[in-house]
Amino acid sequence: MNRKLRIVAMIFIGIVLSQICWSAEHEYHNLKFDIEYMFKWTADRMDIQIDIKKQMPKVASASSQYIQEAVEKKYGLKKRYELYEGTIIIDIQYQGFYCPEEKTIYVRNDLNPEEDGPIERWIVHEIVHYIQHQYFGFFQNSRERESQAKHLAEIFCAEHKIKKAR
Repeated sequence: MNRKLRIVAMIFIGIVLSQICWSAEHEYHNLKFDIEYMFKWTADRMDIQIDIKKQMPKVASASSQYIQEAVEKKYGLKKRYELYEGTIIIDIQYQGFYCPEEKTIYVRNDLNPEEDGPIERWIVHEIVHYIQHQYFGFFQNSRERESQAKHLAEIFCAEHKIKKAR
C-alpha cells in the first residue's frame, strides 16, 4: 500500500471513529405514530399477545457507522469498502438492527425519507425482528425472517398512508 493511500485510510478511520454514536438515545419527534402503537400493531399482525409494560423494547437512534459496526460484529456481515483511485467509499446498507442482549432496536439517526423511506417503516421492520427473537427463535431462516419484516413494514406504511417525503 503506498504512502498516500495509507494516509487517506488513516484519516478515514479517524473520521469514522469520531462519528460513532454508541447509544445516543433519541426520541423521534417526526413520527406519525408512537413506538408503543407500532409495537402493538406489529404484535397483533403477528398474532402475539404482548404485555407492553414488560416486553416493550427500547428504541434508540445511532449513527450509520455505529449500526454498520454493530451488525458486522454481531452477525459477521461485512461493510463493503471500495478502493477507486485512492478513494475509500463505505457502502452503508443497514438502516437499523435489533440487539437481543440489550433488547434494543437501533435505527439510523440520519435517515432521509426521500432515499431510505419513512422512519416508521424501519422501526416496524426491527420490531418484527424483536418479536421473532422473543417468540420464534431468532435464528429461523434468515430469508423468511427478512421477508416477514419487510412485508409487515410495508403493510404498516400502506395502511397508515405513510409515504416517502417529496
